[in-house]
Amino acid sequence: MGVIRQGIAIGFIGLASVCFNQTGRSKWKMLLFIVAASFFHVSAIIFIPLFYVLNRVSISSIKVILMYLLISLFFMYLFIYLSESLRGLILLYGQKFSVYAVNEHSAGLTIGVILKSMLLILFYYFIVSNKRSTCLDITFFKLYMVGIILFLVFNFFPIFSARIGNYFKIFEVVLICRMITLSISHVNKILFLTLSIVWAYLQFYQFLSMQLVEKYYIPYKYNNFLYNL
Repeated sequence: MGVIRQGIAIGFIGLASVCFNQTGRSKWKMLLFIVAASFFHVSAIIFIPLFYVLNRVSISSIKVILMYLLISLFFMYLFIYLSESLRGLILLYGQKFSVYAVNEHSAGLTIGVILKSMLLILFYYFIVSNKRSTCLDITFFKLYMVGIILFLVFNFFPIFSARIGNYFKIFEVVLICRMITLSISHVNKILFLTLSIVWAYLQFYQFLSMQLVEKYYIPYKYNNFLYNL
C-alpha cells in the first residue's frame, strides 16, 4: 500500500516540476501539486523547500557538480559516524518515524551510487551542455542531482534514503530518454538505447530479487526466466 501511495505522490511531483518553469499562476499550481502529493505520502513535503532553492543551484561546470558530490560524500560518512545519536533523536518523534530509523541495510558508498553518479556526468555532457536542451531538461537534471545528494547525505538511514530516492527515479527515466533524443549521432542513439535497455533490465531484476517482492509474487517465481539466471 505504501508503494502505491508514494507512486501517486511521485506523479503529482512530476506535474509540479513541469509547472516550476512556467510563470504566473503556475507557481501556485506547483504548490498545490506538492500539497496533493503530501496527502498521499508525507515525504513529498520536502519538495516545497527544494523547488525554492533549485534556481540557486549552480551547474556551471562539471567541476561544480563533482564538488557537490564530494561534499555529499563527506556528510554521508560524518552522519554514518553519528548514526546512533541521530537514530535516537528520530525515535523521539514517535512510531510514525521509527520505521525510518531501522538499520536493516548496509550504509555507505555502493555500486548503485557510483552508477548514478556516472549517469549524472553523462546527463551533464549530453543534455546540459547540449544547445538544444530546454529549461525543463535543466530542471530535471537539477532535481536528479539533488536526489543523488539527498540519497548520499541521508544514507546513514538506508530505508529513509531509499524512500526519498524513489521520487527522483522518474527524472532518471526522463533524462535517459532525453539523452537519446538530443543526441545527433546515430551511433550514440543506438548506444544509449542499448545501455538504457540493459539498465532497465538490471533495475527490474533487482526489484524481482527483493524478498518482499518474492513473498507477494510467488506464483510468478517459477515461470519467470529471470529467476533461473
